[in-house]
Amino acid sequence: MSEVRLSAEKRTEFGKGGARRTRRDGKVPAVIYGHGEEPRHVALPARELANAIRHGGANVLLTLDLEGGEQLVIPKSIQRHPIKGYYEHLDLLAVRRGEKVTIDLPVHVTGDVVPGGLLNQEHNTISVEAEATHLPESVEISVEGLAIGHQVTAGDVALPSGTSLITDADAVIVIIAEAPTAAQIEGDIAEAASELGIVEASPRPRRATRLRPRSRSRPRRRPSSSRPTRCRWPTTASSSSASATPGRGTRAPATTPVSWSPTCWPSAWVDGSRLTAATPMSWKGASPADRSRWRSPGRS
Repeated sequence: MSEVRLSAEKRTEFGKGGARRTRRDGKVPAVIYGHGEEPRHVALPARELANAIRHGGANVLLTLDLEGGEQLVIPKSIQRHPIKGYYEHLDLLAVRRGEKVTIDLPVHVTGDVVPGGLLNQEHNTISVEAEATHLPESVEISVEGLAIGHQVTAGDVALPSGTSLITDADAVIVIIAEAPTAAQIEGDIAEAASELGIVEASPRPRRATRLRPRSRSRPRRRPSSSRPTRCRWPTTASSSSASATPGRGTRAPATTPVSWSPTCWPSAWVDGSRLTAATPMSWKGASPADRSRWRSPGRS
């Protein structure tokens, strides 16, 4: 494993407020433990530290330039932001060259599982002891060609030279189990739901909806000039045959003499080609000469 050199600064502010100010300056707060010495609070450059862990792994060996001297450390605990992912705090273990330390190595599974098999990984890491300057990054387990029911224990894992196993050799790391069928999965789900008291609600029937035909265009309203309007009739009649004179807001009766002249006939009614059922009967039976006298004032 290659060493990564970083410049470290001693921290004088502690607590949450001091840690926030340190991260605001682009650095990561850290604490160095080990060798029976008092913990030392330091600040590491955030960008260089992230690159070192990205390329060297969680067990990267760091050489810190601190107060005019050098200090070898390895990360013991790393805290990252759960959403943004930046490093919030590190616990560093002080080591010496030639010294053996105990670390947790990540287990990587390679290969394809046999058809009908299901991979169950019981442990993601194993504990090993190795020299501080020759720490492995990870271990691999191949499941290519393993039959259903086969188990891989910690003792079956091939370790690099100079590394000894600390985890129990009989600890099961990987199991090749038989994949369950769809009926078994549904039965397990129903059994778990009954134990938790979950009752599946029946789907509500959908209410039938009546679809209205979509018209191409909205129906046009008749213009105001073609609607029947209430007219004001004169209070005097020019003929003695009228028994009553309609007042304001009434229509002429069917027996209205043609000599009566309304004062507010709509222009559309004056034209004989647009007569409606609401037109007085006297207008329909009037002659063209009488109709000319019925025209509203101002029309020629």
